[in-house]
Amino acid sequence: MSKAHYPRLDVDQLASVIQESIKKQQGKGVGPAFENGSSDPRVSAPSTFKLQPDFHPKSSGDAYELHDLLRFHDRVFIENAYRAILRRYPSESEYSSSLTNLRSGRINKIDVLAMLRFSPEGNAKGIKINGLRSRAFIRRTGRIPVVGYVLRLIIALLRLPNLIRDQREFDSYLLVQNQEIANFVNNVNTQTAGVGKQTADALAELEEIQRVMAARHDDYDGRMTVLATEVEAARREIEVQGQEIETQGREWSRRFEHSQAELRREFESTIMTAIRQVRGELTELISERLEPKQSEINKLAVELHRLHEVLQLVRAEITIHKTTTPLAVSGLQLTDAVNDDSAVQLDGFYAALENRFRGAPADIKDQFRFYLTYIHQACDAPNASVLDLGSGRGEWLQLLRDENVSARGVDTNKILKARCSELGLSVVEQDMLSYLKTVESNSIAAVTGFHIIEHLEFSYLVRLLDETMRVLRPGGVVLFETPNPDNVLVGSNFFYFDPSHRHPLPSQLMELLLETRGFDRIEVKNLHPWESGRVDNKGALAERFNGLLYGPMDYAIVGWKLDA
Repeated sequence: MSKAHYPRLDVDQLASVIQESIKKQQGKGVGPAFENGSSDPRVSAPSTFKLQPDFHPKSSGDAYELHDLLRFHDRVFIENAYRAILRRYPSESEYSSSLTNLRSGRINKIDVLAMLRFSPEGNAKGIKINGLRSRAFIRRTGRIPVVGYVLRLIIALLRLPNLIRDQREFDSYLLVQNQEIANFVNNVNTQTAGVGKQTADALAELEEIQRVMAARHDDYDGRMTVLATEVEAARREIEVQGQEIETQGREWSRRFEHSQAELRREFESTIMTAIRQVRGELTELISERLEPKQSEINKLAVELHRLHEVLQLVRAEITIHKTTTPLAVSGLQLTDAVNDDSAVQLDGFYAALENRFRGAPADIKDQFRFYLTYIHQACDAPNASVLDLGSGRGEWLQLLRDENVSARGVDTNKILKARCSELGLSVVEQDMLSYLKTVESNSIAAVTGFHIIEHLEFSYLVRLLDETMRVLRPGGVVLFETPNPDNVLVGSNFFYFDPSHRHPLPSQLMELLLETRGFDRIEVKNLHPWESGRVDNKGALAERFNGLLYGPMDYAIVGWKLDA
């Protein structure tokens, strides 16, 4: 007889017994009695303790009273003053400077509020604080030598009763705050004591459970000894029967495997022969019929795409010719007609060039979404509109229409203008500078131009920027996108795919040009790096190489017209 093994008490069984016991104790009112893990409902959770009230900034049109801000102290006062007047949180340097001066007594709260409200940023926000201007004037007058001292002395004597009253109120406020702190601490201590008692009760209950488990374990040991004897006898009987069954099973298994192997070999041989025959016939049939047709299909697809582009250009040219008055009626000279026809052909060439190298319209619209933040910021007032210079195929105008932004374009290309008209877009066929001169001053929220300024003479570009500054309303934005010559491949190769390009415009030059024409808050945004062309090697040399050849291929220059 083999030695009996006595299994240890199962962990799951122990957990079940503990849970049962806890439930019984919960019925008696001991330990946690709620499913969410809370203890006695009479013990409230500790509340959040605050020494200063919460601050809720008012809307732009509402005015503050001085008391709304002076009731706060120290860091909370500095933070709420910035949030109320400048509509933002102070930076770390602003925090440190204001708090140091305030704590040292060199300035007081009135000085802080006056500095923020009458700063350029505070004037731009225009927040109203009743009573601040007079109090700030008294503070400034009080700094005048001799006269200021006398004035401060008089004011101090006049305010002495109020100061005494304020001191008494402050003493009462401190007593109330100290009492609230004491109550808060006492409440926490009471709750801590209650939790400690519950923990002690739970530990005592656990010890009782362990004692019961130990007694049950001894009982289980005796039962397991008897059970092991019975199991050993049954095991011997099963071993004998198992040996007989195993002998018969091996014989039947040998016969079955032999028969199965014979059938498998015969089946596989027949099936594989049929498969090879059918596969060979199908391969020959597919090779004979599909290969020549597939080649023709590929050629036809390429030709169809080319013809589709040509058809678009021809359709636009026909539309333009239909709108042109015949020579006999108009009385134009033959040379003028030849020049007009040449211009239409160049328009057709440029439209084809855009289709070939500009990219798919859907991709261009996705890239333009980057600029919507600037447009929404500039068009926050009623009747705001956008003017797009050189609108091309109209992707930007379509995106603005999708965003419910009023916009119109200007372009001299007849074919692209006709295409925009088919899309229901508002585009004027006219020279950009000539059109800008007809626009009313301070009437446009945003002027944009994508891949247009690199086509212009420098003097023309300067006049264009001056007219743009004139037509923009205060707070309006100008936004241009152009090829980035910092990318070597762009500056030396891709830029010259368009023969109407004059010369690349480095971002530093455009930044200086906008600055000298009076624009403010000028930003340069590098865009569209060639990620798929980057070299995978690590290190400074590879990073430099990738930056020069596969870095941003375009950049955007953004400038704002100052508010009035």
